[in-house]
Amino acid sequence: MNKWRNFEWHWINDNRHIAPDNSEQLGSPWKHGRAWFYHNLSSKKTTRTLNIEWVLWTNDFWHLYTSCSDSDEQVTFSFGCGLFAIWISLGNIIPRKWLPTRTASSTSSTKSEPNMFELIQNRQIGIHLRHGSIDFSLWEDPTNWSSTQPKWWSFSFNVVRFVLGKKQNKTVEIYDNLAVLSLPEQNYLVHVFLKQQIQKRPRWFTKKDNYGVVMTDAGIPMPEKDGGTYLAKETEQKGITIEEVVANTVHWVLRERWQRWRQHEPR
Repeated sequence: MNKWRNFEWHWINDNRHIAPDNSEQLGSPWKHGRAWFYHNLSSKKTTRTLNIEWVLWTNDFWHLYTSCSDSDEQVTFSFGCGLFAIWISLGNIIPRKWLPTRTASSTSSTKSEPNMFELIQNRQIGIHLRHGSIDFSLWEDPTNWSSTQPKWWSFSFNVVRFVLGKKQNKTVEIYDNLAVLSLPEQNYLVHVFLKQQIQKRPRWFTKKDNYGVVMTDAGIPMPEKDGGTYLAKETEQKGITIEEVVANTVHWVLRERWQRWRQHEPR
């Protein structure tokens, strides 16, 4: 924590990832980080806060909104354009009377002696772009949805569906046959179903994906996250032929075993 007169601040590097050896590694703090600034008003015993979070070179956030909540971060402004996103939150800076509030009662209150107090309402105004759809938030509570709230508080407009038409999905089974799955411990007799998933829209090209469903009654030993083992009796893998699906299944099994069991090896 850094201090100067009535100001305090600190920051952290949130650009973290897990390395293959299960150790935590840090990247550049400019890619993802957070900072907190505090201004203490000793005369009023109030701490004003300013929180900033940033993410660079990401395609996960497309939005522009402002929100208020009943927390230390009373008001938040955020903008994300694909290349970067930023969140700026203010606490104890804007007068409480300017924010929307609701009346609530404590758990200790009774009908004869109600203990009522006011809470800041969670509200959000802005737009989000998600999977070809524009989500509008005009006065919604992002933490609580109710069927009684007006529909204009929150609604969506699917641009892709409007321009290209509604997407239709269809799965066609092409062929099925028995095959042998060769793993280090033994060979497994499996039943492979070749399938094709067809996605089409009235005003766009048809997309076709081939894959196979591999099933076995015996089950293939696979690792769990806690280091245990379970028997996998069905899996889906990409492939046009049965041979390709079987080869991809072997590769998937060996990769999952190596990644999971290696994490729990004694050091």
